[in-house]
Amino acid sequence: MLNVKRNSNDPFETYYNQYDYAVDIKARIVYLIGTIAAETASDFLFRCKWILDNESEEDKDKPITLHINSPGGDVYGMLGIIDTMNDLPVKVNTVCLGQAQSAAAVILAAGTGTRKCYKHSIIMLHELRSWISGSASELNNVMQQIKDLENDTNVILSECTKKDKSFWVKNQKTDLYVKPAKALEFGIIDEII
Repeated sequence: MLNVKRNSNDPFETYYNQYDYAVDIKARIVYLIGTIAAETASDFLFRCKWILDNESEEDKDKPITLHINSPGGDVYGMLGIIDTMNDLPVKVNTVCLGQAQSAAAVILAAGTGTRKCYKHSIIMLHELRSWISGSASELNNVMQQIKDLENDTNVILSECTKKDKSFWVKNQKTDLYVKPAKALEFGIIDEII
């Protein structure tokens, strides 16, 4: 799985090995940096498991923090991360530093602990996008799947923000850029850092 020296006496080496894997075990931080792909959900699960498998007894109830700096990406990866956050035995705080756009913004909002962003962060949400090709029948099937995924995403947003599903349907027809103060008002986040 992860090839990291866990018993190294060199804190510099340990730090950079964890940095390579986008996780800080001691601080209980997982980093979501860059484009979200389908495998990002598995990576997130493995990193959280790594933290939980190495926690001390006094840390077992402490939350994990997910630091997000992502332009978004794959909706299946997004849903996998959200399902993982909901399934973990501890809360997951989410923090936007830099950007949380598209799928990353939904992950930010769906955090199960405290949701924060820095004051200069960029948060953007929009309708699901797809680049598809195929026969007319295949396209009809794909379009139905896109509509279902869009509905699921809007339900998630309505459940974890102060806005209902119809708000998200209406306001995501074009890119919806949300400044931190507005994200706080909408309930996307709980706090501005």
